[in-house]
Amino acid sequence: DYPEDENINFNMGLAAYGMENYPLALFYFERLLMWNPDADRVRLEMAMTYMAMNQPEEAKREFETVLSHDPPEQVRENILAYMELMESQEPGPNVSGTLQLGWFYDSNVNYGASSELVETDIGDIILDDEALPSEDQGMLASASVHASLPLDEDGEILALIGGNHYRTEHDTENHTDMATTGGSTGLRFIMGNHILQVQGKVQDIDYGGHDLINLRGGSITYLYAVTPRTHLIADSHLEWRDNLPNDDRDAWFTSLGGYVRFMIGDSGSNLVLGARYFKDDAKEAVHSSAGYDLSATYTMKLPEEITISIGLGYKDIRYDAPASTLVQTDRRDHERRLTASIKKGIWEGFSVMLSTQVSSHTSSFDAYSYNKFMHSVSLIYEF
Repeated sequence: DYPEDENINFNMGLAAYGMENYPLALFYFERLLMWNPDADRVRLEMAMTYMAMNQPEEAKREFETVLSHDPPEQVRENILAYMELMESQEPGPNVSGTLQLGWFYDSNVNYGASSELVETDIGDIILDDEALPSEDQGMLASASVHASLPLDEDGEILALIGGNHYRTEHDTENHTDMATTGGSTGLRFIMGNHILQVQGKVQDIDYGGHDLINLRGGSITYLYAVTPRTHLIADSHLEWRDNLPNDDRDAWFTSLGGYVRFMIGDSGSNLVLGARYFKDDAKEAVHSSAGYDLSATYTMKLPEEITISIGLGYKDIRYDAPASTLVQTDRRDHERRLTASIKKGIWEGFSVMLSTQVSSHTSSFDAYSYNKFMHSVSLIYEF
């Protein structure tokens, strides 16, 4: 802790605000105002924090104090706009959401094998054309909405609820169309530089126009802000996955992950490094697996509302049984992936995003080895 350094306290307040730890942000802003009551920039940040906590009267008080100091005309106009916005809104939950509509190209919509020749213990076999990669393009659409409602005066306990829908429509390979619909609800507890979140969720997955999986489960996420720029995150998931076409694939899925997030600069750029262990415990051993996933994602915030994101990932999966009666060794897969995107704000709430994902999947059973390239361009609206 650096109690006498104003710059550090201010940055710590901004970082706490950025991670939605509003009570901690108020702590640092109030400390600064004790030293310098005329620090209008700090008071404005405090007003924004009160707005985020659905405390309009406190926000209005801070805005009016800044107005009494005769700020520059642009600052005055911004304050008046915020005050008008607060007056037009009824107190209630903090609601946000995203709408997305786009076009995509997929080099391997059916996850077809990289080679038509597959080696087995009894000799080589040749796959038919339907088992080889098939490319296609189409439209994608998604919608999500999330709301948080403070359950106490300090905004340290929040009720959470959300819903989402995602779907793809292929031009020709309609049997690979996918749609997912889900919802979640839970609680978030903010305790200084600690955040604990508990959620339950449901999700239904449709593939090729038919029900595929009904998912029911929950998750626990814990965040510890070691410093304003370094955050440690741990999460665990428990899900029951009901595979409707094939009961042998019904499974309990569990995972445990750990991540570290480094905030870089004052623009919101960050680097996230993660590791996750997972296990799929299906009714039949051939569908049961366990493994680990490593990831690194760098997000860079640039001027002109430009965001660039680059991600690398590696996954190792070991199955509990051979993939086929044609082989005796248990199946083991490896996946390497690269993702990249660039997003540009074009108007209030609207942005355009270009993204690409390249993945290489290798398996001890050649029929499950494949390469996949997916590119998309989307129009996004956030509110």
